[in-house]
Amino acid sequence: MDQFDQWFNDFNSSDPYRKFQLRPVAYFCAEFCLFDRNTPETSPQMRRDLSSYAGGLGILAGDVIREAADRHFPLVGVGLFYSDSKDMGVAQRRLKMVLDRHLNLITVEIPLQDRRISVAAYEWLEKGVPVYLLTTDIDLNDPRDRSITSSIYPADKEKRLQQEIVLGLGGLRLLEVLGIHPAVYHLNEGHSALLAIEIIRHEMEERLIPFGEARELARRRIIFTIHTLLPAGNDVFSNDLVSANLIKFSEEMAVPVNEIVKLGLVQESNLFSMTMLSLRLAQTVNGVSQFHAKKAVEIWPDHPLIGITNGIHLGTWDRTGVDGAVDWFGQDSGLADRHLENKRKLLKYVEKITGQKWNQDWLLAGWGRRIVGYKRPKAIFHDVDRLGSILRDANQPTRLIFAGVPHPADEDGRRELAEIMEIIKTKLSDVACYLPEYNFEIAGSMVAGCDLWLNTPVVGFEASGTSTMKAMLNGTLLATTRDGWLDEIDINSIGWELGDANPGADFMDLLDKEIKLQYYSDGKSDLAGKWLQKMSAGREIIVNKYSVSRMLKEYIEKLYIPIIKE
Repeated sequence: MDQFDQWFNDFNSSDPYRKFQLRPVAYFCAEFCLFDRNTPETSPQMRRDLSSYAGGLGILAGDVIREAADRHFPLVGVGLFYSDSKDMGVAQRRLKMVLDRHLNLITVEIPLQDRRISVAAYEWLEKGVPVYLLTTDIDLNDPRDRSITSSIYPADKEKRLQQEIVLGLGGLRLLEVLGIHPAVYHLNEGHSALLAIEIIRHEMEERLIPFGEARELARRRIIFTIHTLLPAGNDVFSNDLVSANLIKFSEEMAVPVNEIVKLGLVQESNLFSMTMLSLRLAQTVNGVSQFHAKKAVEIWPDHPLIGITNGIHLGTWDRTGVDGAVDWFGQDSGLADRHLENKRKLLKYVEKITGQKWNQDWLLAGWGRRIVGYKRPKAIFHDVDRLGSILRDANQPTRLIFAGVPHPADEDGRRELAEIMEIIKTKLSDVACYLPEYNFEIAGSMVAGCDLWLNTPVVGFEASGTSTMKAMLNGTLLATTRDGWLDEIDINSIGWELGDANPGADFMDLLDKEIKLQYYSDGKSDLAGKWLQKMSAGREIIVNKYSVSRMLKEYIEKLYIPIIKE
Protein backbone atom coordinates (compact mmCIF):
# COMPACT_ATOMS: atom_id res chain seq x y z
CA MET A 1 0.00 0.00 0.00
CA ASP A 2 1.44 3.39 -0.97
CA GLN A 3 1.01 6.55 1.06
CA PHE A 4 -2.04 7.67 -0.95
CA ASP A 5 -4.00 4.40 -0.79
CA GLN A 6 -5.42 5.11 2.65
CA TRP A 7 -6.49 8.60 1.70
CA PHE A 8 -8.36 7.40 -1.40
CA ASN A 9 -9.88 4.49 0.50
CA ASP A 10 -11.25 6.91 3.09
CA PHE A 11 -12.39 9.39 0.46
CA ASN A 12 -14.22 6.69 -1.54
CA SER A 13 -16.50 6.07 1.45
CA SER A 14 -17.19 9.77 2.08
CA ASP A 15 -20.23 11.96 1.34
CA PRO A 16 -18.36 14.05 -1.27
CA TYR A 17 -17.43 10.89 -3.15
CA ARG A 18 -21.07 9.80 -3.25
CA LYS A 19 -22.00 13.21 -4.63
CA PHE A 20 -19.41 12.85 -7.38
CA GLN A 21 -20.83 9.43 -8.23
CA LEU A 22 -24.15 11.11 -8.99
CA ARG A 23 -22.58 14.11 -10.70
CA PRO A 24 -18.97 13.55 -11.80
CA VAL A 25 -16.15 15.88 -12.73
CA ALA A 26 -16.02 16.66 -16.46
CA TYR A 27 -12.39 17.03 -17.54
CA PHE A 28 -12.12 18.92 -20.86
CA CYS A 29 -8.90 18.93 -22.84
CA ALA A 30 -8.00 19.34 -26.52
CA GLU A 31 -5.70 16.31 -26.40
CA PHE A 32 -5.40 12.98 -24.58
CA CYS A 33 -2.57 10.46 -24.75
CA LEU A 34 -4.30 7.12 -24.23
CA PHE A 35 -2.95 3.62 -24.75
CA ASP A 36 -3.99 0.02 -24.29
CA ARG A 37 -2.62 -1.00 -20.89
CA ASN A 38 -3.34 -4.64 -21.69
CA THR A 39 -0.90 -4.65 -24.59
CA PRO A 40 2.50 -6.15 -23.69
CA GLU A 41 5.42 -3.73 -23.69
CA THR A 42 6.70 -3.27 -27.20
CA SER A 43 9.84 -1.90 -28.74
CA PRO A 44 10.06 1.89 -29.10
CA GLN A 45 9.20 1.84 -32.79
CA MET A 46 5.80 0.33 -32.13
CA ARG A 47 3.13 2.93 -31.48
CA ARG A 48 0.79 1.78 -28.76
CA ASP A 49 -0.79 5.16 -28.09
CA LEU A 50 -3.83 6.95 -29.44
CA SER A 51 -2.58 9.77 -31.65
CA SER A 52 -4.95 12.39 -30.26
CA TYR A 53 -2.26 14.49 -28.64
CA ALA A 54 0.64 16.76 -29.59
CA GLY A 55 2.77 16.95 -26.47
CA GLY A 56 2.95 17.33 -22.73
CA LEU A 57 -0.60 18.61 -22.26
CA GLY A 58 -2.08 15.45 -23.77
CA ILE A 59 0.35 13.20 -21.93
CA LEU A 60 -0.65 14.78 -18.62
CA ALA A 61 -4.35 14.46 -19.47
CA GLY A 62 -3.85 10.77 -20.20
CA ASP A 63 -2.11 10.33 -16.85
CA VAL A 64 -5.06 11.98 -15.09
CA ILE A 65 -7.50 9.62 -16.81
CA ARG A 66 -5.48 6.55 -15.81
CA GLU A 67 -5.16 7.73 -12.23
CA ALA A 68 -8.88 8.47 -11.93
CA ALA A 69 -9.56 4.97 -13.27
CA ASP A 70 -7.12 3.35 -10.83
CA ARG A 71 -8.60 5.30 -7.89
CA HIS A 72 -12.24 4.80 -9.00
CA PHE A 73 -12.78 8.55 -9.02
CA PRO A 74 -15.94 9.65 -10.88
CA LEU A 75 -14.54 11.58 -13.83
CA VAL A 76 -15.41 11.84 -17.51
CA GLY A 77 -12.99 13.13 -20.14
CA VAL A 78 -14.03 15.18 -23.18
CA GLY A 79 -11.71 15.92 -26.08
CA LEU A 80 -11.45 15.78 -29.87
CA PHE A 81 -10.84 12.94 -32.32
CA TYR A 82 -8.45 13.98 -35.09
CA SER A 83 -9.48 12.08 -38.20
CA ASP A 84 -6.16 12.58 -40.04
CA SER A 85 -4.62 10.28 -37.45
CA LYS A 86 -6.75 7.24 -38.22
CA ASP A 87 -3.71 4.95 -38.19
CA MET A 88 -3.55 4.80 -34.43
CA GLY A 89 -1.84 1.48 -33.84
CA VAL A 90 -3.10 -1.15 -31.49
CA ALA A 91 -4.96 1.41 -29.40
CA GLN A 92 -7.53 2.03 -32.14
CA ARG A 93 -9.35 -1.16 -31.28
CA ARG A 94 -10.34 0.44 -27.97
CA LEU A 95 -12.40 3.13 -29.69
CA LYS A 96 -16.07 2.79 -30.46
CA MET A 97 -18.62 5.22 -31.83
CA VAL A 98 -21.16 6.44 -29.29
CA LEU A 99 -24.50 4.86 -30.20
CA ASP A 100 -27.95 4.79 -28.64
CA ARG A 101 -29.67 1.60 -27.46
CA HIS A 102 -30.98 1.06 -30.98
CA LEU A 103 -27.40 1.21 -32.31
CA ASN A 104 -28.02 4.52 -34.02
CA LEU A 105 -25.26 7.12 -34.04
CA ILE A 106 -25.72 9.72 -31.31
CA THR A 107 -25.19 13.25 -32.58
CA VAL A 108 -25.70 16.74 -31.24
CA GLU A 109 -26.10 19.94 -33.21
CA ILE A 110 -24.21 23.14 -32.57
CA PRO A 111 -24.60 26.54 -34.23
CA LEU A 112 -21.67 27.74 -36.30
CA GLN A 113 -21.70 30.98 -38.30
CA ASP A 114 -25.03 30.93 -40.17
CA ARG A 115 -25.63 27.19 -39.99
CA ARG A 116 -25.82 24.19 -37.69
CA ILE A 117 -23.40 21.28 -37.80
CA SER A 118 -23.55 17.79 -36.34
CA VAL A 119 -21.08 16.40 -33.83
CA ALA A 120 -20.60 12.71 -32.97
CA ALA A 121 -18.12 11.06 -30.64
CA TYR A 122 -15.88 8.08 -30.11
CA GLU A 123 -15.67 6.57 -26.64
CA TRP A 124 -12.52 5.32 -24.96
CA LEU A 125 -13.29 3.45 -21.73
CA GLU A 126 -10.43 3.39 -19.21
CA LYS A 127 -11.45 0.93 -16.46
CA GLY A 128 -14.82 2.59 -15.98
CA VAL A 129 -13.72 6.16 -16.79
CA PRO A 130 -15.08 7.25 -20.20
CA VAL A 131 -13.30 9.66 -22.52
CA TYR A 132 -15.46 11.09 -25.31
CA LEU A 133 -13.57 12.28 -28.38
CA LEU A 134 -15.74 14.54 -30.54
CA THR A 135 -15.71 14.47 -34.33
CA THR A 136 -17.37 16.37 -37.16
CA ASP A 137 -16.14 13.85 -39.75
CA ILE A 138 -19.55 12.23 -40.33
CA ASP A 139 -21.88 12.02 -43.34
CA LEU A 140 -24.36 14.53 -41.87
CA ASN A 141 -21.88 17.35 -42.47
CA ASP A 142 -20.65 18.85 -45.72
CA PRO A 143 -16.92 18.49 -46.57
CA ARG A 144 -15.84 21.84 -45.10
CA ASP A 145 -17.38 20.98 -41.75
CA ARG A 146 -16.20 17.39 -41.78
CA SER A 147 -12.64 18.71 -41.87
CA ILE A 148 -12.98 20.85 -38.72
CA THR A 149 -11.65 18.07 -36.49
CA SER A 150 -9.22 16.64 -39.04
CA SER A 151 -5.93 17.67 -37.38
CA ILE A 152 -4.72 18.86 -34.00
CA TYR A 153 -3.98 22.56 -33.56
CA PRO A 154 -4.38 23.65 -37.21
CA ALA A 155 -2.51 26.75 -38.33
CA ASP A 156 -5.68 28.18 -39.90
CA LYS A 157 -7.11 30.48 -37.22
CA GLU A 158 -10.74 30.01 -38.20
CA LYS A 159 -10.51 26.22 -38.21
CA ARG A 160 -8.72 26.39 -34.85
CA LEU A 161 -11.56 28.50 -33.44
CA GLN A 162 -14.17 26.17 -34.88
CA GLN A 163 -12.47 23.19 -33.25
CA GLU A 164 -12.71 24.95 -29.91
CA ILE A 165 -16.38 25.74 -30.53
CA VAL A 166 -16.96 22.04 -31.21
CA LEU A 167 -15.10 21.09 -28.02
CA GLY A 168 -16.86 23.57 -25.75
CA LEU A 169 -20.40 23.62 -27.11
CA GLY A 170 -20.51 20.11 -28.50
CA GLY A 171 -18.90 18.57 -25.42
CA LEU A 172 -21.52 19.82 -22.99
CA ARG A 173 -24.40 18.98 -25.33
CA LEU A 174 -23.13 15.43 -25.75
CA LEU A 175 -22.89 14.93 -21.98
CA GLU A 176 -26.44 16.19 -21.57
CA VAL A 177 -27.75 13.78 -24.23
CA LEU A 178 -25.93 10.94 -22.48
CA GLY A 179 -27.55 11.86 -19.16
CA ILE A 180 -24.28 12.99 -17.57
CA HIS A 181 -24.70 16.13 -15.47
CA PRO A 182 -21.32 17.11 -13.99
CA ALA A 183 -20.93 18.87 -10.68
CA VAL A 184 -17.60 20.36 -11.81
CA TYR A 185 -16.29 21.39 -15.21
CA HIS A 186 -12.50 21.35 -15.36
CA LEU A 187 -10.93 23.26 -18.25
CA ASN A 188 -7.48 21.78 -18.77
CA GLU A 189 -5.94 24.74 -20.63
CA GLY A 190 -7.98 27.36 -22.49
CA HIS A 191 -8.89 25.42 -25.65
CA SER A 192 -12.24 24.41 -24.13
CA ALA A 193 -13.05 27.87 -22.74
CA LEU A 194 -16.23 28.24 -24.79
CA LEU A 195 -17.68 25.49 -22.63
CA ALA A 196 -18.23 28.27 -20.06
CA ILE A 197 -20.47 30.15 -22.51
CA GLU A 198 -22.46 26.99 -23.20
CA ILE A 199 -22.91 26.43 -19.44
CA ILE A 200 -24.25 29.99 -19.18
CA ARG A 201 -26.70 29.30 -22.01
CA HIS A 202 -27.77 26.08 -20.32
CA GLU A 203 -28.39 27.86 -17.00
CA MET A 204 -30.42 30.58 -18.72
CA GLU A 205 -32.57 27.99 -20.45
CA GLU A 206 -33.04 25.69 -17.45
CA ARG A 207 -33.68 28.37 -14.82
CA LEU A 208 -35.22 31.09 -17.00
CA ILE A 209 -32.75 33.65 -15.65
CA PRO A 210 -30.94 36.53 -17.35
CA PHE A 211 -27.42 36.38 -18.76
CA GLY A 212 -25.67 38.08 -15.83
CA GLU A 213 -27.21 35.83 -13.19
CA ALA A 214 -26.53 32.72 -15.26
CA ARG A 215 -22.92 33.79 -15.69
CA GLU A 216 -22.39 33.89 -11.91
CA LEU A 217 -24.04 30.50 -11.43
CA ALA A 218 -21.94 28.94 -14.20
CA ARG A 219 -18.77 30.39 -12.73
CA ARG A 220 -19.28 28.50 -9.47
CA ARG A 221 -18.84 25.17 -11.28
CA ILE A 222 -15.78 25.89 -13.44
CA ILE A 223 -12.11 25.12 -12.72
CA PHE A 224 -9.33 26.34 -15.00
CA THR A 225 -5.83 24.87 -15.09
CA ILE A 226 -3.40 27.05 -17.03
CA HIS A 227 -0.31 25.33 -18.42
CA THR A 228 1.63 27.96 -20.27
CA LEU A 229 2.42 31.64 -19.97
CA LEU A 230 3.71 31.93 -23.53
CA PRO A 231 1.63 33.91 -26.03
CA ALA A 232 1.83 31.00 -28.51
CA GLY A 233 0.19 28.70 -25.98
CA ASN A 234 -2.71 31.05 -25.30
CA ASP A 235 -5.17 31.12 -28.20
CA VAL A 236 -6.12 34.60 -29.34
CA PHE A 237 -8.56 35.42 -32.15
CA SER A 238 -9.88 38.63 -33.65
CA ASN A 239 -13.16 39.77 -32.16
CA ASP A 240 -14.63 39.89 -35.66
CA LEU A 241 -13.74 36.24 -36.29
CA VAL A 242 -15.26 35.14 -32.99
CA SER A 243 -18.37 37.25 -33.58
CA ALA A 244 -18.88 35.81 -37.07
CA ASN A 245 -18.61 32.22 -35.81
CA LEU A 246 -20.82 32.76 -32.74
CA ILE A 247 -23.52 34.93 -34.33
CA LYS A 248 -26.05 32.13 -34.66
CA PHE A 249 -25.22 30.88 -31.17
CA SER A 250 -25.87 34.38 -29.77
CA GLU A 251 -29.22 34.50 -31.56
CA GLU A 252 -30.24 31.17 -30.03
CA MET A 253 -29.05 32.41 -26.66
CA ALA A 254 -30.89 35.74 -27.12
CA VAL A 255 -27.78 37.60 -26.00
CA PRO A 256 -26.02 40.16 -28.25
CA VAL A 257 -22.84 38.66 -29.65
CA ASN A 258 -20.80 41.62 -28.39
CA GLU A 259 -21.84 40.73 -24.81
CA ILE A 260 -20.45 37.24 -25.29
CA VAL A 261 -17.27 38.42 -26.97
CA LYS A 262 -16.68 40.97 -24.23
CA LEU A 263 -16.08 38.15 -21.74
CA GLY A 264 -12.88 37.17 -23.57
CA LEU A 265 -11.76 40.67 -24.55
CA VAL A 266 -8.11 41.58 -24.14
CA GLN A 267 -8.14 45.10 -22.70
CA GLU A 268 -7.44 47.93 -25.10
CA SER A 269 -7.50 45.66 -28.13
CA ASN A 270 -9.82 44.01 -30.60
CA LEU A 271 -8.64 40.54 -29.60
CA PHE A 272 -10.53 37.69 -27.97
CA SER A 273 -8.46 35.50 -25.65
CA MET A 274 -9.45 31.99 -24.59
CA THR A 275 -7.22 32.42 -21.57
CA MET A 276 -8.94 35.63 -20.48
CA LEU A 277 -12.34 34.01 -20.98
CA SER A 278 -11.27 31.11 -18.76
CA LEU A 279 -9.76 33.37 -16.09
CA ARG A 280 -12.92 35.49 -15.89
CA LEU A 281 -15.37 32.61 -15.77
CA ALA A 282 -13.58 30.14 -13.50
CA GLN A 283 -14.28 29.81 -9.80
CA THR A 284 -10.69 28.70 -9.15
CA VAL A 285 -7.56 28.84 -11.30
CA ASN A 286 -4.42 26.84 -10.72
CA GLY A 287 -0.94 26.85 -12.16
CA VAL A 288 0.94 23.57 -12.64
CA SER A 289 3.87 24.28 -10.32
CA GLN A 290 4.49 26.70 -7.48
CA PHE A 291 6.94 28.70 -9.60
CA HIS A 292 4.52 28.75 -12.54
CA ALA A 293 1.69 30.04 -10.34
CA LYS A 294 3.90 32.89 -9.06
CA LYS A 295 4.82 33.89 -12.62
CA ALA A 296 1.17 33.75 -13.71
CA VAL A 297 0.10 36.12 -10.95
CA GLU A 298 2.71 38.61 -12.17
CA ILE A 299 1.03 38.54 -15.61
CA TRP A 300 -2.59 38.47 -14.40
CA PRO A 301 -2.60 40.16 -10.97
CA ASP A 302 -6.40 40.49 -11.00
CA HIS A 303 -6.83 36.73 -11.20
CA PRO A 304 -5.27 34.96 -8.18
CA LEU A 305 -3.96 31.46 -8.83
CA ILE A 306 -3.06 28.58 -6.58
CA GLY A 307 -0.21 26.23 -7.35
CA ILE A 308 -0.85 22.51 -7.75
CA THR A 309 2.28 20.95 -9.14
CA ASN A 310 1.88 18.37 -11.88
CA GLY A 311 2.62 14.70 -11.28
CA ILE A 312 3.09 11.57 -13.36
CA HIS A 313 1.26 8.27 -13.41
CA LEU A 314 3.77 5.89 -11.87
CA GLY A 315 2.29 2.79 -13.48
CA THR A 316 2.64 4.33 -16.94
CA TRP A 317 6.16 5.69 -16.66
CA ASP A 318 7.98 3.30 -14.31
CA ARG A 319 10.05 1.03 -16.53
CA THR A 320 12.16 -0.45 -13.68
CA GLY A 321 9.74 -3.18 -12.71
CA VAL A 322 10.42 -2.45 -9.05
CA ASP A 323 7.37 -3.13 -6.90
CA GLY A 324 6.69 -1.77 -3.45
CA ALA A 325 7.98 1.35 -1.72
CA VAL A 326 10.14 -0.63 0.68
CA ASP A 327 12.16 -2.23 -2.12
CA TRP A 328 12.40 0.97 -4.16
CA PHE A 329 15.09 2.59 -2.12
CA GLY A 330 17.04 -0.16 -0.39
CA GLN A 331 20.43 -1.69 -1.18
CA ASP A 332 18.73 -4.74 -2.64
CA SER A 333 16.23 -2.90 -4.80
CA GLY A 334 18.02 -3.84 -7.98
CA LEU A 335 17.46 -0.36 -9.39
CA ALA A 336 20.88 -0.26 -11.05
CA ASP A 337 20.37 -3.63 -12.75
CA ARG A 338 16.91 -2.69 -13.98
CA HIS A 339 18.15 0.63 -15.27
CA LEU A 340 20.92 -1.16 -17.15
CA GLU A 341 18.37 -3.48 -18.76
CA ASN A 342 16.38 -0.45 -19.95
CA LYS A 343 19.59 1.03 -21.28
CA ARG A 344 20.30 -2.14 -23.27
CA LYS A 345 16.82 -2.00 -24.83
CA LEU A 346 17.32 1.63 -25.82
CA LEU A 347 20.76 0.98 -27.31
CA LYS A 348 19.38 -1.94 -29.29
CA TYR A 349 16.76 0.36 -30.77
CA VAL A 350 19.39 3.03 -31.51
CA GLU A 351 21.44 0.45 -33.38
CA LYS A 352 18.44 -0.66 -35.39
CA ILE A 353 17.46 2.87 -36.40
CA THR A 354 20.86 4.54 -36.82
CA GLY A 355 23.39 1.73 -37.17
CA GLN A 356 25.29 3.07 -34.15
CA LYS A 357 26.51 0.31 -31.84
CA TRP A 358 27.39 1.80 -28.46
CA ASN A 359 28.75 0.07 -25.37
CA GLN A 360 26.30 -0.27 -22.51
CA ASP A 361 28.99 0.87 -20.05
CA TRP A 362 29.44 4.26 -21.73
CA LEU A 363 27.73 7.27 -20.23
CA LEU A 364 24.51 7.90 -22.18
CA ALA A 365 22.88 11.35 -22.23
CA GLY A 366 19.51 12.23 -23.75
CA TRP A 367 17.48 15.28 -24.78
CA GLY A 368 13.91 14.59 -25.88
CA ARG A 369 10.77 16.76 -25.97
CA ARG A 370 8.87 19.13 -28.26
CA ILE A 371 11.14 21.34 -30.36
CA VAL A 372 10.29 24.92 -29.50
CA GLY A 373 12.43 27.99 -28.86
CA TYR A 374 12.00 28.40 -25.10
CA LYS A 375 13.14 24.79 -24.48
CA ARG A 376 16.47 25.72 -26.14
CA PRO A 377 17.18 22.48 -28.00
CA LYS A 378 20.35 23.95 -29.55
CA ALA A 379 21.81 24.88 -26.17
CA ILE A 380 23.67 21.59 -25.78
CA PHE A 381 25.35 22.27 -29.14
CA HIS A 382 26.71 25.59 -27.87
CA ASP A 383 30.28 24.68 -28.86
CA VAL A 384 30.11 21.72 -31.23
CA ASP A 385 33.86 21.19 -31.48
CA ARG A 386 34.30 21.10 -27.72
CA LEU A 387 31.23 18.91 -27.31
CA GLY A 388 32.59 16.44 -29.85
CA SER A 389 35.94 16.32 -28.07
CA ILE A 390 34.30 15.60 -24.71
CA LEU A 391 32.01 12.92 -26.13
CA ARG A 392 34.90 11.21 -27.90
CA ASP A 393 37.11 10.96 -24.80
CA ALA A 394 38.44 7.40 -25.16
CA ASN A 395 38.93 6.97 -21.43
CA GLN A 396 35.50 8.27 -20.39
CA PRO A 397 33.30 8.13 -23.49
CA THR A 398 29.86 9.74 -23.60
CA ARG A 399 27.14 9.29 -26.18
CA LEU A 400 24.18 11.58 -26.91
CA ILE A 401 20.65 10.77 -28.09
CA PHE A 402 18.54 13.66 -29.37
CA ALA A 403 14.82 13.35 -30.15
CA GLY A 404 11.80 15.57 -30.59
CA VAL A 405 9.54 17.16 -33.15
CA PRO A 406 8.14 20.67 -33.62
CA HIS A 407 4.53 21.48 -34.28
CA PRO A 408 3.92 21.18 -38.07
CA ALA A 409 2.98 24.87 -38.21
CA ASP A 410 6.05 26.01 -36.26
CA GLU A 411 8.45 27.16 -38.98
CA ASP A 412 11.07 28.28 -36.46
CA GLY A 413 10.96 24.91 -34.73
CA ARG A 414 11.26 23.03 -38.02
CA ARG A 415 14.23 25.15 -39.01
CA GLU A 416 15.91 24.63 -35.64
CA LEU A 417 15.46 20.85 -35.86
CA ALA A 418 16.93 20.83 -39.38
CA GLU A 419 20.00 22.69 -38.09
CA ILE A 420 20.44 20.23 -35.22
CA MET A 421 20.10 17.23 -37.51
CA GLU A 422 22.74 18.72 -39.81
CA ILE A 423 25.12 19.27 -36.86
CA ILE A 424 24.72 15.67 -35.77
CA LYS A 425 25.11 14.35 -39.31
CA THR A 426 28.20 16.35 -40.24
CA LYS A 427 30.10 16.81 -36.97
CA LEU A 428 28.88 14.30 -34.39
CA SER A 429 27.71 11.30 -36.38
CA ASP A 430 29.94 8.86 -34.47
CA VAL A 431 28.98 10.04 -30.98
CA ALA A 432 25.41 11.36 -31.29
CA CYS A 433 22.21 10.39 -33.05
CA TYR A 434 18.76 11.73 -33.79
CA LEU A 435 15.76 9.44 -33.27
CA PRO A 436 12.91 10.26 -35.68
CA GLU A 437 9.18 9.83 -35.10
CA TYR A 438 9.35 10.87 -31.47
CA ASN A 439 6.32 9.50 -29.64
CA PHE A 440 5.04 8.25 -26.32
CA GLU A 441 6.94 4.97 -26.42
CA ILE A 442 10.25 6.44 -27.56
CA ALA A 443 9.98 9.09 -24.84
CA GLY A 444 9.39 6.39 -22.23
CA SER A 445 12.33 4.36 -23.49
CA MET A 446 14.66 7.37 -23.43
CA VAL A 447 13.87 8.59 -19.92
CA ALA A 448 14.30 5.03 -18.64
CA GLY A 449 17.41 4.10 -20.63
CA CYS A 450 19.57 7.21 -20.55
CA ASP A 451 21.95 7.75 -17.65
CA LEU A 452 21.65 11.54 -17.83
CA TRP A 453 18.61 13.61 -18.87
CA LEU A 454 19.20 17.09 -20.26
CA ASN A 455 16.68 19.88 -19.68
CA THR A 456 17.54 23.38 -20.90
CA PRO A 457 14.43 25.64 -20.90
CA VAL A 458 14.55 29.38 -20.30
CA VAL A 459 13.73 29.85 -16.62
CA GLY A 460 10.19 31.12 -16.22
CA PHE A 461 8.85 29.53 -19.40
CA GLU A 462 8.56 25.80 -18.60
CA ALA A 463 5.40 25.53 -16.54
CA SER A 464 6.22 22.16 -15.01
CA GLY A 465 8.19 19.88 -17.35
CA THR A 466 7.27 16.32 -16.44
CA SER A 467 9.93 14.59 -18.59
CA THR A 468 12.36 15.26 -15.75
CA MET A 469 9.97 13.54 -13.31
CA LYS A 470 9.82 10.48 -15.55
CA ALA A 471 13.59 10.37 -15.82
CA MET A 472 14.07 10.55 -12.05
CA LEU A 473 11.48 7.83 -11.48
CA ASN A 474 13.61 5.50 -13.58
CA GLY A 475 16.92 6.31 -11.95
CA THR A 476 18.11 8.78 -14.58
CA LEU A 477 20.00 11.80 -13.26
CA LEU A 478 19.40 15.36 -14.44
CA ALA A 479 21.42 18.20 -15.88
CA THR A 480 18.85 20.99 -15.88
CA THR A 481 17.98 24.62 -15.41
CA ARG A 482 15.85 25.54 -12.38
CA ASP A 483 12.51 25.91 -14.09
CA GLY A 484 8.98 24.73 -13.43
CA TRP A 485 8.63 22.15 -10.67
CA LEU A 486 12.42 21.85 -10.34
CA ASP A 487 12.40 25.12 -8.41
CA GLU A 488 10.85 23.08 -5.57
CA ILE A 489 13.77 20.66 -5.03
CA ASP A 490 17.52 20.57 -4.53
CA ILE A 491 18.65 19.77 -8.05
CA ASN A 492 22.20 18.95 -7.06
CA SER A 493 20.96 16.12 -4.84
CA ILE A 494 19.67 14.30 -7.93
CA GLY A 495 21.94 15.69 -10.64
CA TRP A 496 23.50 18.97 -11.68
CA GLU A 497 22.00 22.44 -11.98
CA LEU A 498 22.62 24.45 -15.16
CA GLY A 499 22.59 28.23 -15.10
CA ASP A 500 19.95 30.08 -17.09
CA ALA A 501 22.35 32.43 -18.87
CA ASN A 502 24.28 29.77 -20.81
CA PRO A 503 23.13 26.22 -20.00
CA GLY A 504 25.02 24.74 -22.95
CA ALA A 505 28.39 26.00 -21.70
CA ASP A 506 27.51 24.92 -18.16
CA PHE A 507 26.61 21.46 -19.39
CA MET A 508 29.94 20.98 -21.16
CA ASP A 509 31.88 22.24 -18.15
CA LEU A 510 30.01 19.93 -15.79
CA LEU A 511 30.18 16.99 -18.18
CA ASP A 512 33.92 17.35 -18.58
CA LYS A 513 34.84 18.11 -14.99
CA GLU A 514 32.22 16.43 -12.78
CA ILE A 515 29.59 14.26 -14.45
CA LYS A 516 31.90 11.88 -16.31
CA LEU A 517 34.23 11.58 -13.35
CA GLN A 518 31.42 10.61 -11.02
CA TYR A 519 29.82 8.19 -13.46
CA TYR A 520 33.02 6.33 -14.23
CA SER A 521 34.09 6.36 -10.61
CA ASP A 522 31.04 4.72 -9.14
CA GLY A 523 28.19 4.68 -11.60
CA LYS A 524 28.12 1.13 -12.88
CA SER A 525 28.03 -1.24 -9.96
CA ASP A 526 28.99 0.36 -6.65
CA LEU A 527 25.74 0.66 -4.68
CA ALA A 528 27.45 2.94 -2.21
CA GLY A 529 28.54 5.31 -4.96
CA LYS A 530 27.26 8.87 -5.29
CA TRP A 531 25.74 8.22 -8.73
CA LEU A 532 23.57 5.42 -7.46
CA GLN A 533 22.73 7.36 -4.33
CA LYS A 534 21.38 10.11 -6.55
CA MET A 535 19.43 7.56 -8.62
CA SER A 536 17.66 6.29 -5.54
CA ALA A 537 17.12 9.78 -4.11
CA GLY A 538 15.53 10.99 -7.34
CA ARG A 539 13.19 8.04 -7.48
CA GLU A 540 12.15 8.57 -3.87
CA ILE A 541 11.31 12.24 -4.51
CA ILE A 542 9.02 11.36 -7.43
CA VAL A 543 7.23 8.47 -5.70
CA ASN A 544 6.59 10.47 -2.54
CA LYS A 545 5.84 13.94 -3.88
CA TYR A 546 5.34 14.06 -7.64
CA SER A 547 2.99 11.27 -8.62
CA VAL A 548 -0.36 12.03 -10.21
CA SER A 549 -1.86 10.35 -7.11
CA ARG A 550 -0.76 13.37 -5.08
CA MET A 551 -1.92 15.71 -7.84
CA LEU A 552 -5.41 14.16 -8.07
CA LYS A 553 -5.69 14.25 -4.27
CA GLU A 554 -4.94 17.99 -4.34
CA TYR A 555 -7.41 18.51 -7.20
CA ILE A 556 -10.11 16.85 -5.13
CA GLU A 557 -9.27 18.69 -1.91
CA LYS A 558 -8.52 22.16 -3.30
CA LEU A 559 -10.56 22.38 -6.50
CA TYR A 560 -13.47 19.93 -6.60
CA ILE A 561 -14.80 19.56 -3.05
CA PRO A 562 -15.06 23.34 -2.43
CA ILE A 563 -17.40 23.58 -5.42
CA ILE A 564 -19.84 20.90 -4.28
CA LYS A 565 -19.86 22.34 -0.74
CA GLU A 566 -21.17 25.72 -1.94
